[in-house]
Amino acid sequence: AVVITDGASNSYTSTIAAAQDLKDQGISVFSIGVGGYRLDELNAMASSPASDYVVTLDSFTQMQSIVDTMSSTTCYEPVQLGEDKDVSTTVTACQMLYLKPTCLRFDGLLFESNTTDTNVYISSVASFPTPFEYEMADETNATTKYISYNKLKRYVSAAGELQLLAPITIGIFSSSQS
Repeated sequence: AVVITDGASNSYTSTIAAAQDLKDQGISVFSIGVGGYRLDELNAMASSPASDYVVTLDSFTQMQSIVDTMSSTTCYEPVQLGEDKDVSTTVTACQMLYLKPTCLRFDGLLFESNTTDTNVYISSVASFPTPFEYEMADETNATTKYISYNKLKRYVSAAGELQLLAPITIGIFSSSQS
């Protein structure tokens, strides 16, 4: 979500609570202040770290100067993947979908698709794993991919290969789940 403001809200508490509700749902919040903004409110609304999610401008005429940066940042923002939240989406041909598991520990990932054209890459080092930079991958033609991976820090991506739209569902699993 992107919030643009040129002043303070009418209710600081309600505004911060609404932003927190979005963040609790796994939605990244970017806040842009223009002119007479309250920096503390921008920081409280935004996802962490604020240095990545808060932008301040002197006037609306400067908005064009951040369009390219915001487009590239928001387009590559990883989808939040939680223990109680599977993600259903599509991956197009030649697209990389980046995922950010939000729970600290899990035993692996389960990818399901009705096509064999989706590859999965995982890394604990590369923030955006690719076919050229990963620690673990599943490039098989299986429609269901179970990937056991329990390192604390991990980044995940799914890559569409040939099919124009490859529907996928991604979930995490843990040995503590029944």
